Amino acid sequence: MKKTTFKQSLGLLGVAAGVLGLALTAIPQNATAQTKDFGGIELTIATFPSTWEIRFREEIGPAMEKMNVKLKFIGGRSDEFLAKLILARGSPTFDVVEITDHVFPELLEGGFLNKLNHGNIPNIEFLNNAMYNEYKVGYWQTQQAILYNHEKFAELGIPKPTEPEDLLHPKLKGKVIFPSLTGYGAVSVITAIAKKHGGDEENIDPALPILRKFSAQVHSFADFTPMSQAMKNGDIYAAFSSGGSARRLRDAGVPIGIHHLVIDGKQGVPSFGYLGSVKGSKHQEAAEAFINEAIGLEMQEGIFINNGTIPTNSKLQARFAQEVGQEKDPFGTLYRLLAPKTIAGMYYLKFDMIDRRKWGKKLQRVQIGK
Repeated sequence: MKKTTFKQSLGLLGVAAGVLGLALTAIPQNATAQTKDFGGIELTIATFPSTWEIRFREEIGPAMEKMNVKLKFIGGRSDEFLAKLILARGSPTFDVVEITDHVFPELLEGGFLNKLNHGNIPNIEFLNNAMYNEYKVGYWQTQQAILYNHEKFAELGIPKPTEPEDLLHPKLKGKVIFPSLTGYGAVSVITAIAKKHGGDEENIDPALPILRKFSAQVHSFADFTPMSQAMKNGDIYAAFSSGGSARRLRDAGVPIGIHHLVIDGKQGVPSFGYLGSVKGSKHQEAAEAFINEAIGLEMQEGIFINNGTIPTNSKLQARFAQEVGQEKDPFGTLYRLLAPKTIAGMYYLKFDMIDRRKWGKKLQRVQIGK
């Protein structure tokens, strides 16, 4: 990661650079397999566009260059990459793919992923076992929560929200954004509602009546960018998003409060982003070297500081929990839950129980008000 960016970001976080410098020396450096020279190959990465490509280039690019690997990027979403792999018919145009939980079962079922050689990904030792398997390695996470403008709630006499249905308060009509129902950001909210009313990841029918109420009540079904701008403008008062989003909104001057989702009595519902090696690629070992760097110190710091996501690397979780993990809303709730033990004790969504096609049909009808 570029040192100037790191120092500027630390200033924004209110952390003394000298203290962080000492902390850096106390953490083992990346476990790495950088002895390999890959002979100048071009490795193509399918990932989110814009800032994510920047992060990869800045944080991983130098290490891959030492391994004689050139990086190329294709921008998009995980479901778009799945569609491209289906159309490619075994001749993929990329080597490493961004995976979100809700798309992984279809990537696996379609046979689009290589089995990973964990021996080529030594940084895996710093990950919770739930964050990887033989086909994917988690390198970022978010924790879905209820975000709300606490000044507006106080002004309108609305209690602090503790569960999704609290945002159906009549004074909030047209003032709430719900994540796009067909996107991965909505899965944790939908599951939380379903579990409360007797359903689960496999059976979301008990959640549908509540979701229909939201359909009539919310400002829109949208993801982070429109939500963020609407909250800054004061057009909406509450939304479902992550703790990292809450902190960014706070820094932008929004009087933001937060309540982390709770399922089965467990506070915190993480959603993960993974990387996998694409079957048919001629560069699996280089792909594994890239994945190893993605869960190493440089990339994990970069996405935490610049993108607001939470590291999967437990060494950095522990460090950031001490350094910036005490950032709280005005009521004492942590914006981001960073301690490794806390993360390990969260509710992990059971994506193997989710049939995305069945979900999609039901949720599309809800989203259009049927």
